[in-house]
Amino acid sequence: MNKFSILFFLLITFSSNCLGQVDKKPSNQSNIVTQEEKELIEKLTSKIDLKKIQKFDSLYNYNPLSDSTDYRGIAVLLIWEQYYDLAIKKTNQELSVNPNNADALHLKGYILNENGNPNKSLEYFNKAIKLNDSNDVFYYNRGLAYYRLNNFKKAINDYSKTIELNPKNTDVYINRALAYEGIKRFENAIKDYTTDINLFGESARSYNNRGRCYMILKNYKNALNDYDKALLIEPNKANTLYNKGILYFRQEQYDIGCEFIKKAKDLGYDDGGLYENYCK
Repeated sequence: MNKFSILFFLLITFSSNCLGQVDKKPSNQSNIVTQEEKELIEKLTSKIDLKKIQKFDSLYNYNPLSDSTDYRGIAVLLIWEQYYDLAIKKTNQELSVNPNNADALHLKGYILNENGNPNKSLEYFNKAIKLNDSNDVFYYNRGLAYYRLNNFKKAINDYSKTIELNPKNTDVYINRALAYEGIKRFENAIKDYTTDINLFGESARSYNNRGRCYMILKNYKNALNDYDKALLIEPNKANTLYNKGILYFRQEQYDIGCEFIKKAKDLGYDDGGLYENYCK
């Protein structure tokens, strides 16, 4: 997909919205694009980034130019800039004429979840999965909603289904590991962080998180090794510096621990007053 194609698609979308669509049933919501919305969308089209488009398409399996629906192009632009209410409006317009579009239902769930309403998003993820139970991304995003609701067991179930459908889904192992941490199954979390590193390469995030699990399990040697690896990748990763400081505290090496706590604090990490109360 090239930038010209995207602009052409959006132009057709704007025209059809402004003129009305005689081949669709009447909607409860107006399909007319207001002047304010039109100006906003035109502003957003000037920001189109081909890499962002390709990344979004690869993650969510959308191809608007081979689809008769018109919601996605505008909605995605609005999502990029966090205009969630307008994005939901566009998705509602599609659902009013095509209520069984699994992609549209999933997209509405995604927007609701991103806009801080994970509980409501579940309704739409459930409908999407009922219509299409073989899309790993649907399960992945429902898992995110469950995680945000602290329903870690259901999140783990959805992440596991995601892996069953697509073992190479990026981020799913990290997210399942975080859910395992939520129910204190740290050994399982360590396995998932290790799988993420093996599949997708070394990352400061995975090393930091795995180190945290080792530290909780009092495997201080492995924890220190992982924190050091994380800091080789991102020397100024504040939460790793903080965690490393806590690791030294746990081993009663307070002077060294305070050095790392201070480094994290200087980088803007909120240490909850730890440095002020224990290191001065």
